[in-house]
Amino acid sequence: MVWFACKNNLSDVWKPTKIKVDSVDRGINVIKQRFRGKRALVIIDDTDRVDQLNALAANRDWFGPGSRIIITTRDEHLLKQLEVDAIYLAPEMNETEALELLKWKSALEKLKRIPHHEIHEKIRISFDGLNDDNERDIFLDISCFFFGMDKNNVNQILEGCDFSAEIGMSVLLQRCLVTVSETNKLMMHDLIRDMGREIVHEKFPKEHGKRTRLWHDKDVTDVLTKHSHGFLLRFIPKDFSLQNLVALDLMYSNLCQVWKDPPLLEKLKFLDLSNSHYLTLSPDF
Repeated sequence: MVWFACKNNLSDVWKPTKIKVDSVDRGINVIKQRFRGKRALVIIDDTDRVDQLNALAANRDWFGPGSRIIITTRDEHLLKQLEVDAIYLAPEMNETEALELLKWKSALEKLKRIPHHEIHEKIRISFDGLNDDNERDIFLDISCFFFGMDKNNVNQILEGCDFSAEIGMSVLLQRCLVTVSETNKLMMHDLIRDMGREIVHEKFPKEHGKRTRLWHDKDVTDVLTKHSHGFLLRFIPKDFSLQNLVALDLMYSNLCQVWKDPPLLEKLKFLDLSNSHYLTLSPDF
């Protein structure tokens, strides 16, 4: 893959000349010979691997005085690892700028649920490049549920689900998949959020009950009405595992009593029973 990129780049620069590049080392030598002493503008676009950069521009000495090397990447950690001179974080486009650039007026309604196919594929590169399932699951949970929530609260919930929240969150921040606002809220570009939701949606597009996450009101209502078999709980069953429970939202429930035998809930931080009008006995902690 690195050899292919090296070969293609050299062929693009010197199209009239046939350049034989049969290995990465050969490509590096060609770059050094051709650019030595020459001022060059080198742009390495959308890279996420150190070996790619080492093959194309590992050393400033390969190029003449006054040369500039510009690297675009979604991985900020990669730039720090390379000890670049300066890092510029491109600001997000506002709505008007995005419409002018991409001409999506006719597709805006569709984009609310499913991103444009080509944009989806480009953004998905960052998701697929995450290191493990821990980071991917945290990203999907934020996309579907935790957008706009307090970062500390989200960390507690994720830790209660046996995720390595701090590590995973730091990777997402480095990859610019997630940002944190001045008020400590987890934020995400709309297209990145929609891409995360589409990843969940595409596995079972017509079977809501089989999806790992639900966020649309209509889908949740459909699952609760069609898959609950008409059983309305009056209390939480004893065999329902709660040992890792961090947050429990039971607003507007039909509970008369939360549980008959109070379990040990060492990780529980949030419990909401508001508007549960049938409740006759409050939980005893």
